[in-house]
Amino acid sequence: MRTIATAIDLAAVGLPIVALVALVVALTDLPINEGPVVLLAFALYQAGCTHWWGRTAGKALLELEVVHVGTGHKLGWVDAFRRAIALTGPMFVTSCVTGAQELAGYKSAATSVMELVVYLSLVIALAVASARSHGKRALWDRFGHALVRYRTAV
Repeated sequence: MRTIATAIDLAAVGLPIVALVALVVALTDLPINEGPVVLLAFALYQAGCTHWWGRTAGKALLELEVVHVGTGHKLGWVDAFRRAIALTGPMFVTSCVTGAQELAGYKSAATSVMELVVYLSLVIALAVASARSHGKRALWDRFGHALVRYRTAV
């Protein structure tokens, strides 16, 4: 469920940005890598929604919420940002490296492998957390002192 919620959120944030970047590239011929922009916007979206409402749009659709593991209340700003950075940080760095290499006219196979390893490691981390971790907390949840749970009636 968490993976589906994240996919919904990434599509909601990423698709408009990708469309806007494609339009700018078509009009100006500027070489823009939309990856870092999408991931930065996604991190800000994750942190803001998690802090203000305790859930993102994807999590709300699937009746999930993100709470502080100790108190059960919504995350504060620091924990919400720590969680978002831990989730998107590795992808952001990889995307920036890839974008810099593309701008320089160079893209190595090692970079493609690095991208694949980073993305697969995040999926594997979530799978391991789901199967073996107490409370099914992924690394980014632990970093942000967060727990994702089904929403309870208020």
